[in-house]
Amino acid sequence: MSDPSATAARAAKTLAPPGGGGGADPTSPPPIFVGGTGRSGTTVVGRLIGRHPDHEVIPVEARFHASQDGLPGVFAGSVTPEEFARRVVEKWYGKPGRPKLSTFIDRDALDGVLASFLKQAVEDPVVAGRRLIEDIFGDYARSRGKRGWVEMTPINSIWGAPALAKAFPELRMVYVMRDGRDVASSLLSVGWMSDVREALSWWETRMWQAHHMCRNLAPDAMHIIRFERLLVEDRAGTMTALRDYFGWKDEPTMKRFFERRMTPEAAHVGRWRTHCSPNERGFLETEYPAALARLRTAGVAIP
Repeated sequence: MSDPSATAARAAKTLAPPGGGGGADPTSPPPIFVGGTGRSGTTVVGRLIGRHPDHEVIPVEARFHASQDGLPGVFAGSVTPEEFARRVVEKWYGKPGRPKLSTFIDRDALDGVLASFLKQAVEDPVVAGRRLIEDIFGDYARSRGKRGWVEMTPINSIWGAPALAKAFPELRMVYVMRDGRDVASSLLSVGWMSDVREALSWWETRMWQAHHMCRNLAPDAMHIIRFERLLVEDRAGTMTALRDYFGWKDEPTMKRFFERRMTPEAAHVGRWRTHCSPNERGFLETEYPAALARLRTAGVAIP
């Protein structure tokens, strides 16, 4: 197994592309990844962090860097670099559906960074993966006049954490937890699932998976945010803890976004009581405490 610090050092030496253009500023802040179960507040928290003057939020869930069939698969040897490059274009770049990479990188630029990735992956896939992420996310941030970036794909914490830590030992993971009953209710309302039992099980499984994937991160690499505390129960204290984690001052741009866009009313805390049917509420009242007990027994942090 390679030494992560050595991998990072190799990556830092090779981030600038041939010809001297682009590449990472060696003084750039550590990359920030926001993760959670999905429907847990990752998007709004990512946008909040992206209001910091030094950081730009990646405008879509990029996914290629955290999906099992993406860079984590390349690092594990289950996906070839060539398969991955094709998948980036065919699956994550610009097909209809949810917003894609085409939102912020044009096809010629993508083809160029993928060609560089394939060339470098022959020698070291992890270094190549780091450079690819930096070429895509870092170049976008710098084009917006920012030194750092924030990426908000929920599965950053579900599947991506070990691979991302290999590529970026200095990373910061912000893990957003939300009441599983509200997550289940949201899953039903957006049509991702039609059965409340399946929805709650999905949440529980992802909570366990995130715990399993993130448990080996460095002690200072992850900060947990309880969605309800941030939006309703202890707004000031939770915001202060987030700023302290990054060593940031009270930035006016973040404060304005928080006060105007992240109101208690917009949080829909306790939505399961009003958005679920009587039968669904009865199921959640019985089964949610049991799910929490199973997670506690497994050592999983819970909302």
